[in-house]
Amino acid sequence: MIIALFGATGGTGRRVLEEGLARGHAFRCLVRRPATLDRAAYTETAERLVVVAGDTADDSAIAATLAGCDAVLITLGNANRKPNTELSDGTDRIVKAMQACGLRRLVAITSLGCGDSLAQVPGFVFRELIVKRLAREIWADKNRQEAVIRASGLDWTLLRPGGLTKADTHDWRALPASAPLDKATRMIPRAAVARAMIDCLEDAALVGETVTLVAA
Repeated sequence: MIIALFGATGGTGRRVLEEGLARGHAFRCLVRRPATLDRAAYTETAERLVVVAGDTADDSAIAATLAGCDAVLITLGNANRKPNTELSDGTDRIVKAMQACGLRRLVAITSLGCGDSLAQVPGFVFRELIVKRLAREIWADKNRQEAVIRASGLDWTLLRPGGLTKADTHDWRALPASAPLDKATRMIPRAAVARAMIDCLEDAALVGETVTLVAA
């Protein structure tokens, strides 16, 4: 496949790029500062990697990124704790551009604690102090992002990982928001999230589903 990747320079986005290239896929990546994506690290697969300069506030850059693609992956994040709609607005522009060009398959990551998974968040400190207080604006925008994707009419999948680690473990499981978690299953390697995203593109089993990702 040719995959449009939004969020390629983040920790998870880089792992997604590595995983997808290793499986023979090609990527078109929208990057605000192309120099931050070290193309030298992808020398052997350079012919399958196109970098488009711009950001998700630029409709023309989004359209250029989607050109010729078969599917879309969103690994965008936002660490701004002040009220904002940067993440949901950017996702809305991507969705509208997909609708305009007839591109249907979308897999996006949000976070454990979004929507009906809030009750899954283990531990008073993380759930009550971080998700509901200190970082409530971050989660509020992620909730808006999820709503945009669900209302899109596209063939979407929403993946909610918990805390992200650097462990080189790739196995993953998808759980419903009703499944209980503990402190151990709250964490998942970025490598496992990356594999899950590519797996979801290669297998339509989770189309229209919102799931919590945990390490297998």
